[in-house]
Amino acid sequence: LLWIDKNRSTVEATEAGRQEVRSTLERTDVLILTLGLSEIWYDKITGEPLWRALTESTYDPERHVFRIETVEKTLEWLECIEELRRQYLPKLKIVFTVSPIPLNTTFRPVSAIAANSVSKSVLRAAIDEFLRTHEDQLNGELFYFPSYEMVTAFFTDPNFRLKM
Repeated sequence: LLWIDKNRSTVEATEAGRQEVRSTLERTDVLILTLGLSEIWYDKITGEPLWRALTESTYDPERHVFRIETVEKTLEWLECIEELRRQYLPKLKIVFTVSPIPLNTTFRPVSAIAANSVSKSVLRAAIDEFLRTHEDQLNGELFYFPSYEMVTAFFTDPNFRLKM
């Protein structure tokens, strides 16, 4: 597995790291799950999506593939998460959000503005459909917080430059 941290450094995927993540989730009451983009890179060998674009030194064209997730595929991922939550962490509450941070660039042959609109729409539509099919759990175990809608509706010029 290829894990990349927030500083774009490669992190070794270890059993100890996996256990630490599991232990943290088992102690968690509420998980905020923010969907960022429908444009993803994934690993053909493991079938795993990567949480961020690869660095030049880690990119392998035989292994890493760019794709755009559909509403249907995003819905499948959400259902997979819900199945895992229900089976292993039934007391965990999940708050879903869509990130208001826009795409700055795209690997598609369209403008980043158009790609961003489609990307956020795919995610928002999938979450809406997911929550409608789990209406009995809405505002009990599963929640939606409208961060994307709040930022795009109430800020005329949001500054997305992150300072780290």
